[in-house]
Amino acid sequence: MEEELPLFKYHKINKNLYALIMNHEIWFSSPKDFNDPFDCNLRAQPISSIEDAKKILKQNGIEELSSEIEDKLKDPDKFELIKNNLAEGGRELVSDVGVACFSYTEKSILMWSHYANYHKGVCLKFAPEYDPEFFRLTLDVEYTGHYPTIDLVNDELNVQISKAARYKHIDWKYEEEVRVLDFFGHGLKKFNIATLREIIFGCKSTEEDRGYLIRLVSKLGYEHIKFKLAKMKSDEFTLEFEEINTGEINRTNETIKKEIDKYLDSELKQMMRSELKEMAEKFYINHIGPKYEELVIDAVSFLISLKPEERNKFIDERLPLNQGLLKEIIKGWEEKNKQS
Repeated sequence: MEEELPLFKYHKINKNLYALIMNHEIWFSSPKDFNDPFDCNLRAQPISSIEDAKKILKQNGIEELSSEIEDKLKDPDKFELIKNNLAEGGRELVSDVGVACFSYTEKSILMWSHYANYHKGVCLKFAPEYDPEFFRLTLDVEYTGHYPTIDLVNDELNVQISKAARYKHIDWKYEEEVRVLDFFGHGLKKFNIATLREIIFGCKSTEEDRGYLIRLVSKLGYEHIKFKLAKMKSDEFTLEFEEINTGEINRTNETIKKEIDKYLDSELKQMMRSELKEMAEKFYINHIGPKYEELVIDAVSFLISLKPEERNKFIDERLPLNQGLLKEIIKGWEEKNKQS
């Protein structure tokens, strides 16, 4: 596997972060919701001729122009209106695209302040090579003092969208931003949990927040994820990162253990039910019938909550007639969530 440059995502410690880790999902925003009004809002180059207007219309799926459109193009006043509408449409091209924002650096003091709750949150380290499909449409943001334009006439639609999403003002250069695009729209998108390699806690994060998140990751079995703590260097305006001994936290903080177990009983069970439903439909319901669906999901949810040795013993002793099928369901669920 060819190693790529790691990407970082700053985040507050909140329920959205727990959901990101538990469900392996990242939110793709609409550019309309960005905090910079110039972001993804480039102007289109002026349309100078009827032929250019026709070409743009064809690019947007209007292959045959009606006599009504032809007449409007020939009317100077109506042509001016069409030009303005096409130019405005060019500005709106990127508004329906989903954008997830990352950075090439985990050391930005400003990013920690702006996006990670004033250094009380986290910075997540991702390795794109573990999920090339998720990181397929990736753009390095380019920073400029000049306002670029979109060429609606000569550029393909995907080029226009990429160009609109790529440029930001020079003031934002400190972010070293990388964007992942989803042309299918905004919302949550699944990623392979193996791509999340480190969770770095801010220098002002609390011991309770650190313990809670570490316990959650441990409980989920994500052994490949490492933890670090940011610290302020005493003689420089910079951060350094120290690896955290997670074993010590897992052994000593009984309060956090109880809290996270209670949390998982509600939140994680719901997530498992969703995934188990898919497995149950594939393996069990096809054999017995949909009216047993809820019973099957509850049974398998309980079995997965047990340790492997307890689970196998329970199945062998209590469910001998169904042990092959149940173990097949559980094996499928484990393979689906297997970490590298």
